[in-house]
Amino acid sequence: MKRKQCLAVCLLCVIILTGCGSGEREAGSGPEGAENAVSSRSDLETRQGREAIPLELPQGEVPERTVVEYTWDHPVTVDGGRQLTIRLFCQAEYQYSSWGYSVKDIEVLEGNALLQSISIEEADTAALVQEGIDPDYAQAQTHCWEPDGSLHLNDLNFDGHPDLRLLEGTGVVNSRYLCWLWDPDSQTFRFAFSLVGYDVQIDAEEKQIITTARDSMTHITSYYTYDETGTLQLVDRDSVTPEMG
Repeated sequence: MKRKQCLAVCLLCVIILTGCGSGEREAGSGPEGAENAVSSRSDLETRQGREAIPLELPQGEVPERTVVEYTWDHPVTVDGGRQLTIRLFCQAEYQYSSWGYSVKDIEVLEGNALLQSISIEEADTAALVQEGIDPDYAQAQTHCWEPDGSLHLNDLNFDGHPDLRLLEGTGVVNSRYLCWLWDPDSQTFRFAFSLVGYDVQIDAEEKQIITTARDSMTHITSYYTYDETGTLQLVDRDSVTPEMG
């Protein structure tokens, strides 16, 4: 088991460091298997969300690998005024004299009512299938440096609704994000694609997403737009390798 976990971490680092992921495939708005990343709304609409847990880090000397469970809420407005809460279930771990943070799963709440439950592992599995990578390497939680889970609320498909872009992990240079789009028909966030790069720009004027990643000394800029079916497609790419003086 430890060997498999080590291989999984190494593979994630390779994806991030080489700027692979979405840059080497067509990014779909509805990947095969993504429906497994969202629990049925009919099963959840009568349930209550789990209670919030404030982040309370221990003071003074902290033993290595101390773990603290907590939640972090992000308010979001959809459908022209509907108020929802994106509740991240997080973990803080003290290692190498500093705190690191991760997100294990997500709940979407309206008041206290649970509308949707999102699994990080199932979303990452769908992303790896898109990328042509063995889904057995899917991660069960993210890795970030900010206690808020590094969740970005962006309109990723330019339909006027906020979507979710969650940092999954960062290598030496590049970061990898898992992205869910708000679906007005199902009233849920549906996993769509991953993005990789040290810079991600959401260009609302041109309705495109631009990522810049580094592979060794080469900087690769990728341009994505949506086709008539609402699927995100890679439409252009350029690269620059600085001359060594």
